[in-house]
Amino acid sequence: PSENRRPVTAGRGEDGPTVGILAPLLAGPYMTDLISGVCAAADDAKVRLIAIQTLDPGGSSPSEHSLPELAARVPSQVLRISWDRVDGVLVVLNAVELSFLDTVAAAGKPAVVVSDDIEGFQGAIVRVDNRTGIVEAVSHLVEHGHRRIAFAGYLAQGDIRERLAAYREALTSNGIEPDDSLVFSASNSLESGGEIAAHSMLDAGMPSTAVLAGTDFNAIGIMKVLSEAGLRLPRDQAVVGFDDVDAGSSIRPTLSTVHQSPQEIGRTAFGLLLQMLGGRAVHPGRHLVPTIFVARESCGCA
Repeated sequence: PSENRRPVTAGRGEDGPTVGILAPLLAGPYMTDLISGVCAAADDAKVRLIAIQTLDPGGSSPSEHSLPELAARVPSQVLRISWDRVDGVLVVLNAVELSFLDTVAAAGKPAVVVSDDIEGFQGAIVRVDNRTGIVEAVSHLVEHGHRRIAFAGYLAQGDIRERLAAYREALTSNGIEPDDSLVFSASNSLESGGEIAAHSMLDAGMPSTAVLAGTDFNAIGIMKVLSEAGLRLPRDQAVVGFDDVDAGSSIRPTLSTVHQSPQEIGRTAFGLLLQMLGGRAVHPGRHLVPTIFVARESCGCA
């Protein structure tokens, strides 16, 4: 590849640019929605896409492990697949190491990192706004009269840690002192992780009247275990999740949640990369996609 690439003009039909999507996995609800957002934006701009999976799942399927867990296994090397055909790349989660991004930059190919922070990367990063929706959710639970609000999540993942920090901030702003004894660890971001957290809550004597889960699937797992233990939801324990997955609106009680849009994350990241391909400057650092709290039955709303 040339060390001094000229800006590529989008919308030139078959002569237009090609964007590579590098992802640890190309399966699962989140990745499917994110890539569909990229595809929609690419269709509008007449830009070709090449999706490349960088992780060998080793026989694992997305149903067996959460995507963040699998993405934590950063491949030490990534082959330059379709290298001569790609004008720029979207790197989803930590699909590659920083050294690969340095090689991309040296080749004159712009890059945008999506849904993760890669330490040392100096370019544009598109992340969900973990703070706003969490603050809204905690404040809503306080309005319902809750003061003992727990948090449960897979704390090895960066987004979940940000949600925990926002939860603590929201408690403080509502005049409630955060209590670490009300923070319960999940083993993953799936239902099974939520089930483990729920058993910890029961073993602790159910010290909370409400719980904010790091993901909807954690929340669904929590609701399952607490219901089987004889608790009536949300009377005995209000539950709020994060993600707004389809399953949350079909369970009973329906799951209150923080809505995020992977499609909008994909569209935003593609839009930034398209600007860079056109030779326009893009502000480095985080570009946040909004979230919003959605009240349903599990928080106590009718």
